[in-house]
Amino acid sequence: MVTIYYGERALTFSEDGKAIGTDEELMNRVCQFEHDEAIADMKISVDSVDRMMSLYQRRHRLITAAGGLVVRDGKCLVIDRRGHLDLPKGKTEVGESPEETAVREVAEEVGLSGMKIEDHVAATYHTYNIGSETVVKRTDWFLMRLEDMGVEPVLQTEEDIVGSKWMSADEMKASEQSTYTSLRPIFGSLSEVLGA
Repeated sequence: MVTIYYGERALTFSEDGKAIGTDEELMNRVCQFEHDEAIADMKISVDSVDRMMSLYQRRHRLITAAGGLVVRDGKCLVIDRRGHLDLPKGKTEVGESPEETAVREVAEEVGLSGMKIEDHVAATYHTYNIGSETVVKRTDWFLMRLEDMGVEPVLQTEEDIVGSKWMSADEMKASEQSTYTSLRPIFGSLSEVLGA
């Protein structure tokens, strides 16, 4: 299953039902969702999510990014960016793996280095506009451990990061509505990620 967030709205491709029709019919449903903001959410049953994403990407440029759920002493580092709770992340540079991007972006945005990636947690998708073009961004999220208890984040203010705090899984779940829609599942599932 893949969910792509359009602001507060969600378009989901799932293999858990009977596929709806031809490629053209599937893409017509996507277009209907994209152009009718009265449709809050839409779930489309498909034969193959990978194949559907390939069709979807013919109409939408894909931008890749990666970030980290930086954990120390059972709490996750959360940043305040543009009035939303967020996680450190950024776009992939040419030739970089998602893991390399996550490590670099965490170092750049919050000044933390020397972390070990423990696991790939999830991939999230959201859309935004660059001029008249709608692009879809895939962000791969990695669980990273920070063992040094004495180091504190140094925030990259030119990326509009104005604060940070270490939050427990319960605090993150309670703060889901203060983050971006595409991050709410991550905020809500941190206790599962940490195995708590």
